[in-house]
Amino acid sequence: MLTGAPPFANRQKPEVAFGVVLEGKRPARPNNSESLGITNEVWELLELCWAKDVSLRPAINLVVRCLEGVAKRWTADATAFLVASEAGVQEVMNMEREKAQKVADDLDKVCRLASVQHDGSPDS
Repeated sequence: MLTGAPPFANRQKPEVAFGVVLEGKRPARPNNSESLGITNEVWELLELCWAKDVSLRPAINLVVRCLEGVAKRWTADATAFLVASEAGVQEVMNMEREKAQKVADDLDKVCRLASVQHDGSPDS
């Protein structure tokens, strides 16, 4: 579900059922789990939900509250990133404007100097 592929996609259904029920096998954490949003906190929650002993599994209201907290942090992080990115873009644009203005000012000085050298008097 998290990776877009079924758990144990490389195994036959009877083998999966046998492994899950009798041997307590669970899906391995994907190598790219962080990029999929599967933080350590989320992975630990998943492992708690997969506990073989049903009495050790968290109640659904706790799972929901935990995931809501994770979602709020992701939203806050994403918002902060977007704000910082926009500020960074604005800063770069301001720097580019300043550079362009300096080039224009330097070009203007060069043109005035060339004009003075050409006829001996500055243009007005």
